[in-house]
Amino acid sequence: MSGIRLPSGLVDLVLARTSTSAGRAKAFSGSLWQATARRQAHSAVVLRPRILSPEYEQDKQSLYATRTSRKMKEKRRAVASLGDPQPRAVSTLEERVNALKNTMVSEEDLETHEFYDEEQLLAVYEDLLALPKEGAPDTQTTPIVKQPEEDSLPIVNKIAERLLPDISEPSTSTVAPQPVRHALIKHLEHMQTDLEAVEAAMKKSEPVVPSDEPREFLSSTPVVLVTQKEWIALVAHCVREHDTEAAERVLALMKRSRCDTPEESFNIVLAVYAEAGDIERADQFVSKFLSTLPTELQRDLHIQAHLKAVPQAAFPRNALRALHDYEGRALAPSQKTYSRLITRLLSAGSSVAHAHAWDLFSHMRYVAHPKPDALMYTTMIRACASPSISSDGEPERALDLFIEMTIDNDIPPTAGAYTATILACARSGRAKYVHEGLRLAKEMMDAHRDAYGHSQFMPGRSFFSALLEGAKRIGDLPRVRWILAEMVRESLLPDAAPGDPQVDPHRAIREEAMLHIFHTYAAYRTPYIRSLAPKAPEVLQKARPQDASPISDVEEEISEVVAEPEKAFSRLPPQSHAEVIHEAKMLFSQLLDDSRRAEGVFAHVQLTPRLLNAYLSVHYRHSPIETWRELFQTVHTDVGVSRNAYSYVEVLERCAIASKAERPTALRFAEGVFPEWCALEDAWRAAGPLEVVANARLIERAHAAMIRVLALTNNVQRAVEAIKAFVAAYPPTVVCEPAPRPEFRSTRTNLLGARPLVRMFNVADIPDDSVPPLLSFTELELLHHRLVVAGRATDIRYLKWVCKEYEGSLRRRRERALQATMHPVYKPQPLTS
Repeated sequence: MSGIRLPSGLVDLVLARTSTSAGRAKAFSGSLWQATARRQAHSAVVLRPRILSPEYEQDKQSLYATRTSRKMKEKRRAVASLGDPQPRAVSTLEERVNALKNTMVSEEDLETHEFYDEEQLLAVYEDLLALPKEGAPDTQTTPIVKQPEEDSLPIVNKIAERLLPDISEPSTSTVAPQPVRHALIKHLEHMQTDLEAVEAAMKKSEPVVPSDEPREFLSSTPVVLVTQKEWIALVAHCVREHDTEAAERVLALMKRSRCDTPEESFNIVLAVYAEAGDIERADQFVSKFLSTLPTELQRDLHIQAHLKAVPQAAFPRNALRALHDYEGRALAPSQKTYSRLITRLLSAGSSVAHAHAWDLFSHMRYVAHPKPDALMYTTMIRACASPSISSDGEPERALDLFIEMTIDNDIPPTAGAYTATILACARSGRAKYVHEGLRLAKEMMDAHRDAYGHSQFMPGRSFFSALLEGAKRIGDLPRVRWILAEMVRESLLPDAAPGDPQVDPHRAIREEAMLHIFHTYAAYRTPYIRSLAPKAPEVLQKARPQDASPISDVEEEISEVVAEPEKAFSRLPPQSHAEVIHEAKMLFSQLLDDSRRAEGVFAHVQLTPRLLNAYLSVHYRHSPIETWRELFQTVHTDVGVSRNAYSYVEVLERCAIASKAERPTALRFAEGVFPEWCALEDAWRAAGPLEVVANARLIERAHAAMIRVLALTNNVQRAVEAIKAFVAAYPPTVVCEPAPRPEFRSTRTNLLGARPLVRMFNVADIPDDSVPPLLSFTELELLHHRLVVAGRATDIRYLKWVCKEYEGSLRRRRERALQATMHPVYKPQPLTS
């Protein structure tokens, strides 16, 4: 048994238990000292593993036995110097036991701990997603005008009962009689006048002369005629009755009685003037009652009154002047005010107003608000899609603004910002920007999801319209068909039956979406061309008769599809012109049925002239002339929609590009349509010059198309006469005079002159959209070639004179416009000797 070694922990436990008995401790004290010292010395060796040879393992007991007595004594002396070994062993055991108990306790706590289940974790994630990010715009920075309280009438009735005992008790109707309101205000004015007279007499120490009426309320202390709550209720009652004059009298009484007038009482009166666009009353109210600095909301209402006073398409000069006047007084308007003005400028439909909006945006960032909010960014990004400055928009600037908003300023993107950026990329018509818009659409739907996996943004009509806009620009019909299917799926209610679909009115398909869809069918290039397809040998052997009229490939395709029964959309996109026409007809017939029945997927699509023009454009592109000529004459009458100007212009331009076989038919058709256009043009000219300017480009397109049709059919004399009639109606001298441009004040600060400090667009870069109708050589080039072939030198010189005269007039108009926009101080002065 002497060769058996026990575990050290077990030895410590045995020693600890044996040490509890005092008698045993005395009996075995000597042996315990020796055993413990021997065990600890052996453990110290065991803790340091060594690689020993087999001979050493066999002879290790003899090595221990042959140690010298000197080494044993030194070891005992070293152990004795450490103190009593028994307490050391006991403390080590206690530490281990306590650690084991703590481990057991922690395991019990772990078992009884309440873990987060899946729903609780999702709720935590939702709360984190709902927290606003740092730098996000605060939507409640601008206060809202409080509406008058509904319980103001009972308060007014109580005032009348207390101060006007001679008047009968007011009725309990919802509207107080007008004489009671006026009598109450008049009585308060008399009371305030008497009170002021008494106060003035007391200051001069003069005796008070009694009047005819009793004055029990007069005293040397301040007298409160009406409480503040009653004053506010009286003002609200006057505003509800649209009696702003009485409301101003009440406010004047509050001011005379030195009552603390709350801001809401002034705001509700000023809001009435702002809504009505009453500039005169608004200016008088601000100068009379807002003696101190107007608050941000009051400045916004004052500028809004100037903005409401002008029509939607007019240039808001007075509103801009009021805005800059506040800036000159170091009272910067709110960002909401700038946003309202910029939106009005962008909706004016003028290139000058559009450029002014961009100037005002840069001016706002320089003077008042360097960091725009999400709404302002969205407005300016959408302005990049407008063709006022550039025909294909400004997709680069839109992407820069979106990156600046989301990355540089750390503003969370909104659905409106995504949609505006996609629209700006789509309007460019370039494939790389259209694909960038599709990437943003995928990011919008996939990158912003909540804890349940639902997208933060729901696709709306404007989102789908932006996608359709981009797809139609590049003629991507398969993508448009997929978008249409998604729109139909999103518009249906969740509980709708498969056979009886119920459409959500707020998400239903509208006229704009169908307009883009028909335009896509018109721009689609079919991959199958019948003339390039190889024919079978038996077909080649069948020769046509010599007297048979030529039949175009499109007519053969149409005849084949018409013979087929009606069928649904195929899985593959249309492969030929006939299939395109077939799908367009099916879609249009379904649209008409749903509109007439007022139920179905297309029940909310409004039938407008531009929608019919879009449907006709599909036939202009894919149908023969006989088909779309008959359709043009009947479709408007069948649907019950009148034609607009674009209807005539587009059909004339289609006749101007007719093929050689279609030209005789196109000439006869154009001769019948052009007189209707001339009647519409004469009505515009009789209405005034503004109407003519608004449709100048349409007039050019219509006359240029008719001249081209005459030139294609070798009617050069009639074409020259058409040019002379155009020059007589719109002489080149009219083009010379530029239209008056508004003053550029949006970038002015406190400068001595009217020169702007910051400008986004130069004056020379802004297109002039008020140019009267004119003709250029590009539109008359075909006629020039026909005149050269015919050898008509006189007509050639006349044609050259017309082109050069219009070109010179346009150049002089530009020079005069640039000189008119320059300030007199900065005009170049002529050199004098």
